[in-house]
Order: sequence, then C-alpha cells, then structure tokens
Amino acid sequence: MRISDLSRLTGVSIRSLRYYEEKELLSPARTENGYREYEVEDVERVRKIQFYLQLGVRTEELAHLFHNCAGFPGNGNPSCAEDAIAFYESKLLEIRRQKQLLETAERDISHIIAHWEEMRQYEPIGKRGSKQMLMLDHVTFAVRDLDATVHKLTKETGVRFSAPVEAIPGARGQVAYLGKGFLEVIAEEDSDKLRNTELGTGFAEFAERQEGIFGVALEVSGGLASFIDDAKERGVPYIGPFMQQAPLSDGLHIQFGTAFLGYDMPWLIEYEQSRAWDSPFRLSGIEVSTANLSATAQQYRQVYHLSAPVPIGEAAYEWQLDRGGIRLIQQEQGQPGFSAVTIADKEREYRIEFVPEAGMTITQSSL
Repeated sequence: MRISDLSRLTGVSIRSLRYYEEKELLSPARTENGYREYEVEDVERVRKIQFYLQLGVRTEELAHLFHNCAGFPGNGNPSCAEDAIAFYESKLLEIRRQKQLLETAERDISHIIAHWEEMRQYEPIGKRGSKQMLMLDHVTFAVRDLDATVHKLTKETGVRFSAPVEAIPGARGQVAYLGKGFLEVIAEEDSDKLRNTELGTGFAEFAERQEGIFGVALEVSGGLASFIDDAKERGVPYIGPFMQQAPLSDGLHIQFGTAFLGYDMPWLIEYEQSRAWDSPFRLSGIEVSTANLSATAQQYRQVYHLSAPVPIGEAAYEWQLDRGGIRLIQQEQGQPGFSAVTIADKEREYRIEFVPEAGMTITQSSL
C-alpha cells in the first residue's frame, strides 16, 4: 500500500509517517519509480508506535528495541528479554508515578471544588456602595505558655479552642471561634523562623518583651478600599491592602483583604464571604490605654471613620460599633495600647487583661 493509504488507515499524518521512517521505526520497500510501499503489518506497527509515543517513550528507545528485538517491544527472539524487561519495568514505574500524581491532583481539585461549593452559599459582602459597617472581629494574645493559657481561658470562661496550628511561621497558636469573631492565642516556637517575616518579627519583639494583646482586628463591610483611599488623602499611614487566607477548623480557608497602621492600633480586614460559627460567645469590646485621651480619640475618628465618642466619666471615651465596642482609657502610667478584651455569653461578661505581676487575669460580671 502507498503512504496515503497507510495514513488513512491509521489516522497518522503523512509527515509523521515520514518522520518515523527517518527515525528507523518504519522501513518501507521502494517501487521501481521510488514510491514507498508498505505491508499490511505496518498498520499495526504504526498503531504500536503511536501507543508507545503517547506513553512518553522516545523514538530513539523504540528504534533500539525494534532493531534488537526483531519486532515490537516484548516480541521477537528470547535474546531481547533483558532489554524488554528493563524497558517495561521503567515504563511501569513511570505509569505508577503518574497515577500517584493524578490521584493527588484529583484529591486536591476535589477539595478545591468543595471549598468553592461551600463559599458560593455565603452572601458576598464588602461591595462598595453597600452600607458601611465596622465590627470587632478578632483579638490576638501573645503568650509564653500556649497550653496553660488555653487551659485557663477554657476553665474560667467555657470557650473552646481548635487544635494547635502554625499561626505564623515559627509560632504555634489556637483559635476560639466566637460567633462571627474569634480569640487567637499564639506563642513563639522557633525564634529564627519567626523573624523571617515582618509580622513574625513584630510578634517576636512584642512577645519577648511582654505577654499581652498583640493585635486587634476590625472587620469592614462596604469597602475596605474607601478607608485606604481616604487615608491616603489625609496622610494616614495605612500599610496594605494585602490579600490573605484565614484557616478554618474544617481545613478550608476564607480569603480576606487587610490593612493596618502598626501594632498599637486595630487593623482592618474585609472578608470575601460572610461566615458565622456556632458559639454562645461573642466579642463584646476592646479597651485601649492612652496617655493623651483627646488626641487618640481624634486619631481613631479619622482612621476608622467614627463619629464623636460617648464620654465615660472624665477619663474614658467609648464607641459602639456595629458589632462590639472600643473604649479609650486615659492612663498616665504603663504601656499605651490594647489593655483588655471582653467576651460575653447570654448571662456573663468576661474581662481578660494581662497584668505584669499577675499575668493573664479574668474577671466576670453578670449581664
């Protein structure tokens, strides 16, 4: 048969058939006028060539086996057994590796699909033009003994924490989910690893100096970008926005954007999806100590788009947010910054603070 007939019967282009001949995989006879003449057996040979090429076998490997084994790989005379066994064992190993990679990819993609199936059940928030809201979202404690701190919080308040995770590279942490917010307790584990990032360095410097409230976050809806744009116009030194992922106890993540001013003021986050947890607790407030009450209040109003605060006596101001509240307290002595956090259930409120002499203290009051 002519090359056009072989091409039609095998579905392989004439150009490829000529390439196989060039690589000595096909050896057609020639007619008197120079035309290639193929045998019926060449149809099966071409199909075999295609099969092995699809497995990733190089043409040079095929040519070697074809010539040494007097036929297709695996056939021919017994003298080619060693070459054929080595060839097939190597290909079987490659197939098994590919199978393992595909199984891993299938599992990962299944998890990704499950994640997005879950995410599309939540109502999107944070669209510019929607009602702007500001909510107390989470508080991060820096401690030296993670297990002891978590045990004390659980024993005295009843909150339940997730299993330990690497909260920051080089630091171990646990999270208590409180309705729509959460408490995060973190302890340094590997100082060198911790200091490889800007956030880790900030945490290490804070944690090695004292135990206390390292960070507070306020959730924004209605457009984080509007805060950043306004800050640029006013000269407020926001850092960000950055996109991050918050790990959940079920192994999934929530995507969110974040911007912050440093480690002594609440930072802002805006989630891509709304999310709530089943918990009787809520974050009810954060207390911030300052040596200059009026100046700090003015800064908070400017940075967080807040209205005038409510005076609490002569030495404190308070804002009620859409969720939780912020209280500024005049304090001449001690380190300015986050001084206490309150969480509450239906019956009690728990005030958690860190006292230099006593460590973490928890006091409770009835609602």
